[in-house]
Amino acid sequence: MVSRELETGTAIWSIDVDSNVGVAPTVAGQTVLIGDEDGNVIGIDTNSGKILWEFPIGVEITSSPIVAGDTIYVGAADGKLYAITGSN
Repeated sequence: MVSRELETGTAIWSIDVDSNVGVAPTVAGQTVLIGDEDGNVIGIDTNSGKILWEFPIGVEITSSPIVAGDTIYVGAADGKLYAITGSN
């Protein structure tokens, strides 16, 4: 069911992050996952928009986060694939 906010076009929440987000977000459970150009993977609460956690990779995130089980996978500008656990 579409919420009333979506029917009327009203934004539920928005947040500012310190860096550009160059990849599409991923939703896993009640968490929105984004990667930014500063090399952070960020978990955001889907209901409130509050940042729940940040995990620094250190290089630009170049792929959307993918979740399998309790592990988040992201690709980065250094040509590496990173696996993050214990954050979601």
